[in-house]
Amino acid sequence: MCKLRFLIVFGILFCWSSLTHAGEAPEVMVYRYWDWEKTPLRDDYQYDLLKLALEKTSNTYGPYKTYRFKKYFTSLRARREINRGEYINVHAAPWRDVSIVNEDESLQIDTPIFSLLGFRQLIIRKEDVDLFNSITSEEKLKKLVLAQGQDWVDVNIYKQNGYLVDSSANFPYMLDMLARNRFDYIPMSIVEVESVLSARPDLADKITIAPNLLIYYPLPILFYVDNHRTDLKQRLAAGLKIIASDGSMAELHNQYFASKVNYIRQNTTRIFILENHLVPKNLLESEAATFSKIRDEATE
Repeated sequence: MCKLRFLIVFGILFCWSSLTHAGEAPEVMVYRYWDWEKTPLRDDYQYDLLKLALEKTSNTYGPYKTYRFKKYFTSLRARREINRGEYINVHAAPWRDVSIVNEDESLQIDTPIFSLLGFRQLIIRKEDVDLFNSITSEEKLKKLVLAQGQDWVDVNIYKQNGYLVDSSANFPYMLDMLARNRFDYIPMSIVEVESVLSARPDLADKITIAPNLLIYYPLPILFYVDNHRTDLKQRLAAGLKIIASDGSMAELHNQYFASKVNYIRQNTTRIFILENHLVPKNLLESEAATFSKIRDEATE
């Protein structure tokens, strides 16, 4: 009799528990995007792309929220903050090797989100415009010293290609150092360079963009998430695959960067192409296809 009562009570509790949980709203997944406040066009695109990918997975994964946290960090500091997950838990950055076990490494999502970051315009001193106009070979450019941020992945790319690199400064100080002749030029992405210069009107009479001169190297941009949150990675990876295949990623990219692509197509008389041996073969192939499409259409 006692056993029967126990089974009845257990059955009632089980049914009540099931009904209670069935009525609960699904957990809201929260993505906190890091914006480093220096390149608004690029970050606007990446944030909209994040939301697009998450929206495409609503039926499968349920509701979500996104927040955009604006604050300058160095790249290394940003990785640490991402994995703490307190203020930010997702960001977009160039491919880097995350195979080595490192507590500062985030979870990488291997779907490239755009391929223009490797097209670099050169920020130079205005007094050096004639010097850069006279450069007709890569060997001449290699005799000058370029600057990149302390922990940017680009540093090793330039060094592997025989360029002279000064990586002693953090980004906020680089334009001032260029104006004071500490180095000769700063390569910045075609999607970043205008906003970088417009943020420093006090240097407008001292620095400018070298006309009709580009450097290119493969530099796929990926999303990274908090290394404690495989659930965030799984959902975002699924959404990115959807928008990469249904054309909505390409459509958003065109909305943001059509003018930049047209600039590349119209200014290809001097473009120096560098190799990037650090990136995996499958991502290099994707970057090469994008580069070829832009260049081929430029010469049609």
